[in-house]
Amino acid sequence: MDDLWTLAIAAIMATAFVLSLAGGWRLYQTLNRGRPDDGASTGAGYLVGASLGLMSLLIGFSLALSLDRYEARRRLVGEEASAIQTVWLRDLLLDEPYRGQLDALLRDYIRERRTLPQLSLDARTLDAEDKRTEALQARIWQATAAALKGSDPRMTTTVLQATNDMFDLPAARRAALDAQVPGPVLMTLVLVGLIAAALTGYGLAASRRRHLVASSGLFVAAALIITLIIELDEPRTGLIRVSQAPFERTAATILGMPPVK
Repeated sequence: MDDLWTLAIAAIMATAFVLSLAGGWRLYQTLNRGRPDDGASTGAGYLVGASLGLMSLLIGFSLALSLDRYEARRRLVGEEASAIQTVWLRDLLLDEPYRGQLDALLRDYIRERRTLPQLSLDARTLDAEDKRTEALQARIWQATAAALKGSDPRMTTTVLQATNDMFDLPAARRAALDAQVPGPVLMTLVLVGLIAAALTGYGLAASRRRHLVASSGLFVAAALIITLIIELDEPRTGLIRVSQAPFERTAATILGMPPVK
């Protein structure tokens, strides 16, 4: 989602919550017109407290979930950059002509992985990217196996382990992209927020104290937090994005070096 779409979601949600708050106030007045106050404010206060507590619990749970997944995506970018750099450095220790072959293949691999943040998140596009990555991995593995024939076992172990670690990370990053807060959870969170707003308006009407600015501010803040949860769940667009700086630095370093000949 782009920045304007993010702001639009926040504005629509905040408006809906405030309207629900006003609706709860009007509902109490309609249902209790002409009736004496017989302690209804106390009972309504319990409802308000319970609904706000439930909304807070759901917001906290969803925010923690989205933060964990955002942090996982951010961490994997750095891990893949580090793994690629490790493989590149260890491949430089191999003999020719394999050192030059692996250097060229690794440069192609970096260019391919560098395009990942620009791709859309639909499954078909990501599946195509996975296939291109796997094809390059197969070529790198074949060249690595040929280069290590007859090599010292310690060298073979370190190179193969580094290469295997590098190959594992694209699948981990794909899984992190696919892992998002389920849509029903977000819908339930918004619905509970609307119910909590309506019950708050109902309770304030029962106490005959509107507290318009404070109550509206509370639910505007709730709308902003829910929007934040949605933003954290979108890894590449909107106001909050997963930084690709670690990968870009590694790519610039390797691609900026003269090709091995």
